[in-house]
Amino acid sequence: MQIIQIAGIFVFQKKSDDLKNIIKATAYIFLLAVPFCAVLIILSFFDIGDGIYVLMYLTGIVCNAAFGIYSVLSYKFPYLIIDMKEYGKMLSLSGVIIGVVCTVFSMLLSFLQGGLGYFNAMKIIYPATLLFICAYVIVTHSFKSKNKERMQEKA
Repeated sequence: MQIIQIAGIFVFQKKSDDLKNIIKATAYIFLLAVPFCAVLIILSFFDIGDGIYVLMYLTGIVCNAAFGIYSVLSYKFPYLIIDMKEYGKMLSLSGVIIGVVCTVFSMLLSFLQGGLGYFNAMKIIYPATLLFICAYVIVTHSFKSKNKERMQEKA
């Protein structure tokens, strides 16, 4: 699957230069993770058999290609929404926030798995992941480009 991600990066590098709205593309690319998440939700609730693994691999390929494309977009994205004079401060603050959130999430996951068992915990975690993807799309889509403002100030 990592090979698919790397292929997504190489294939999309050149095409990303032609994108008109990188903010929207960055938001919507995560929607390609929804089918994989849906398969994981189905697997956590139902015992479907071995046939689901083909679907899991196919949706996993799409999801990993999307992550590769996101890797390319994520390098361009900050330049559009952040004043580069504030980039260092924003990067450190986001690093701290991400560290705290990931630690809390890991503790929650350990707590759920300890109390409910792995499979029952995943019945909560996978649907929550789907909600997080939707929240990511909405929040990322709401960002406004600072480049347009700077261009208008110069004119």
